[in-house]
This record gives sequence, structure tokens and C-alpha cells, in this order.
Amino acid sequence: MPQRLVRAIYASRTAPGFGLSMIEGILSSARRHNSVADVTGLLTFSSEYFLQCLEGGRAAVNEIYARICRDDRHQDPQLLLYEECAERSFSQWSMGYVGETALASETIRRFSAGSRFQPTHLGGAAALALLEALAGSVKTS
Repeated sequence: MPQRLVRAIYASRTAPGFGLSMIEGILSSARRHNSVADVTGLLTFSSEYFLQCLEGGRAAVNEIYARICRDDRHQDPQLLLYEECAERSFSQWSMGYVGETALASETIRRFSAGSRFQPTHLGGAAALALLEALAGSVKTS
């Protein structure tokens, strides 16, 4: 049976002690696993939060999200959006990355009630729109 294309966007808080120096390990692992699973996406990280979009076949996206929920580097993961989609928004990256320096308060304010990056306070449509707006700031592919 063919897999349907889905998009999942989640936000989580970083675990105590998690820092910028650890993000490269997450990106390397995500890119390796996502390439094999034909999953694409975008990760945004601040010192306090992760916001990530995963796009691909339903089974692969579900498995990756389940693994993230068990990962002790993430606290209180919240699924903000889960939907079938006609096309990928981040097809060019197995896992693109936008760092904290690209999180300008005026960009955040466009999609949320305040200017502080708190993705757990976003709705699914706003989270997707924010990630799409940040995609132009991707540092690595």
C-alpha cells in the first residue's frame, strides 16, 4: 500500500544542560536517518526550545516523532500540526537548520502573540508559516 505524504510539526523544551554545542550531533544523526527514510524537514533551535517540521511517508514520520518523544534531550514535546499534504515545504533538506541568531523578534511577532520565541504557544498553521519564513536563513543543508 502506498504511503501518504504527511507533515508533522512539533515543539519541545530543551532538557537542562542541553546547549548549542550539542546541536550538531542531532543534525548529523537526523540527516543520516532522514535521508534513508526519505524524510525532509527543518529544525529551529533556541537555548530553550526546539521547533521542527518533518515531512515524508506516514510510517517514517510517525517513527521519527515517536523516537523524539523518547529522547531525553526533549522535554514536553507537543505536536502542533499533523496533516496530509500535497507537497513538501522543505524538500531541499534532509534536515535544514535555522539557529537562534535568525530568530528576529519582528519575525516571531508576525506569527505569535509576542516577540519571544515560544513555539509551544503557536498553533499549527502559525508554526508552519514561521518555519517557511525562516527557511531563507537555513545555515546548512
